[in-house]
Amino acid sequence: MSIAAVRLQRLGLMFVVAGLPRLADAAVAPPKTPKGLPACVAPLWPTQAPPRHEGERFDYAVQVIGLSLGQVHIETSKRGTYAGQPVTEYRGWVDPDAAVSALTTMDGRAFALVPDQGFTPVRSLLRYSFRGDRVEELQVHSKGGIQVLISQQKNGERDVEERQFATPVHDYLSGFLLLRSLPPGAQGCAVMLGNQKAYTLWIEPQGQEVMPTPNGTALLDRFVVHYGSDKNKSVRDMMVWLTPGPERIPVRAQGLNKYAPVVTLTAYRQPRG
Repeated sequence: MSIAAVRLQRLGLMFVVAGLPRLADAAVAPPKTPKGLPACVAPLWPTQAPPRHEGERFDYAVQVIGLSLGQVHIETSKRGTYAGQPVTEYRGWVDPDAAVSALTTMDGRAFALVPDQGFTPVRSLLRYSFRGDRVEELQVHSKGGIQVLISQQKNGERDVEERQFATPVHDYLSGFLLLRSLPPGAQGCAVMLGNQKAYTLWIEPQGQEVMPTPNGTALLDRFVVHYGSDKNKSVRDMMVWLTPGPERIPVRAQGLNKYAPVVTLTAYRQPRG
């Protein structure tokens, strides 16, 4: 058994886009959406493998209403095998600001195993603590990502459900990989599953804009993302800026709501080798 598989068992057992998946099931409707947000019938889908560069890492500063919450890190952790197929393990984690830790409990970790022959995880794990809540959610994707078994434990109570989708869905980390796949003119939708909610995202290109980066100002591709879940009535918007080069690095994301969350790239580590 690979290191990636052992790690996931220990932890729970518990954004190139043009083609469309051919796994749609006419008998399964797309996830419900809030009023004003269309359902995602034909999602954007990668036409080539997502980045699998071991050791590549992104560090982001997170602010809400101008106050620092801490840092978020996303890393391509290692390559291995799971259930007889080659996979890549991606992981993300939160380092809260010291001032935040003094006021409340905040912690978050995510893991995903993405097979070489697919674009959605075979397994993913989300674990977080916030304001007294402790949540652990395991997703097991099958049939190319259209069937997902979700096991969530919240404050000691476990809930298990199986969901069927018309087209493959992403978790948070494979959604980040999809974001990195967006060409300058990408326009369309995607579905991301997390915290027992199916989020529908509509992505629109908005040209280019000069923005600050850790290496100075640069001309970046800008997108607006409209999103909402099947368990909420609100539609939210955010802006996303990515480098136009082959690395396709997300540099900044900014929520367009009263809390004004901002996620800014502070460091990028090149892959090993």
